[in-house]
Amino acid sequence: MNYRSSKTYIEDLKNIIYDVDLPGQLLGSKVLITGANGLIASVLIDALTFCDGINVYALGRSRERMETRFRNRVKHIIQDVTEPLKTEIVFDYIIHAASNAHPLAYAQAPVDTMKANITGTANILEYAQTHGVKRMIFVSSSEVYGVNAAPDTATKNNLQECLGYIDLSDFRSAYPESKRAAEVLCTAYTHQYGISTVCARPWYIYGATFSEASSKADAQFLRKALAGEEIVMKSQGTQMRSYCYVSDCVTAMLKILLYGDNSAYDIAGKDDKTIREFAETIAETANVSIVYEEPDKTEHGGYTKILNSVCGKQRAQRTKELGYIPRYSVKDGIERTLKILRESM
Repeated sequence: MNYRSSKTYIEDLKNIIYDVDLPGQLLGSKVLITGANGLIASVLIDALTFCDGINVYALGRSRERMETRFRNRVKHIIQDVTEPLKTEIVFDYIIHAASNAHPLAYAQAPVDTMKANITGTANILEYAQTHGVKRMIFVSSSEVYGVNAAPDTATKNNLQECLGYIDLSDFRSAYPESKRAAEVLCTAYTHQYGISTVCARPWYIYGATFSEASSKADAQFLRKALAGEEIVMKSQGTQMRSYCYVSDCVTAMLKILLYGDNSAYDIAGKDDKTIREFAETIAETANVSIVYEEPDKTEHGGYTKILNSVCGKQRAQRTKELGYIPRYSVKDGIERTLKILRESM
């Protein structure tokens, strides 16, 4: 996909730049982004490189994928984040987004998932501490809230502190539990060494820049819709989710990086929808139908146990206090996603 050939994608980048007032204080800065090929990180890189005066470094494991995706717009650092950083460049800001981020990866490689989140984050924090990085933002997950967090019993002031249960006997817990641990590690480095860290907790982010390997439901739905095929659902889709279009997520993340304090911020969009409603919106937009199919054992093992996840907007109030206002409804975001995919082919 050549996303920069899409007029819609370029419009998204321009909106991010306008909403965050880039380059602003990032002018002349060196910014490292790990997990460069991911859904969110790749849009971050495209937005920053669309500005003049920001020096962007992208870290990823595949030179071929990096060079194909970003060409010479960034400086490439090719390595696994679970190894200490192999550079002595003094970055001003680090956006740490490297992580397994889809169900099949959680099911097939739970150990690798934990290592990327814990060892990888420790490596980035150690580098930030020894090289005088101004600020590091850790891309966490809404899954840190666990199952049955019962936010309806929480007050506005303690909503973010309302955490639910994570089953430590379930290998699928490798993802949320290691995200929790990595957040604590960020807080520990801030407390012990005085470095500035902030955590971003994206909710259900979707957009055109999903990876070829992604097994997330939204990515599977979009692939089918783009091909003009029936969307295959692996459940009745009654689970409620707080969905957020990826360019809104990037806008929020940059505001958190630049203006947030040393704590955690949630990122959500305008809409809460069931998975079925989300799929139906894609089907209606692409003029395809929906069918049902039982997931195999491996697929099922990677699914989250969180049935309803609808408090993104409430928990994201702190992010809105930084000036974040999501632009796109789910309907708008899906329309834009499909346009970008078609324009980029």
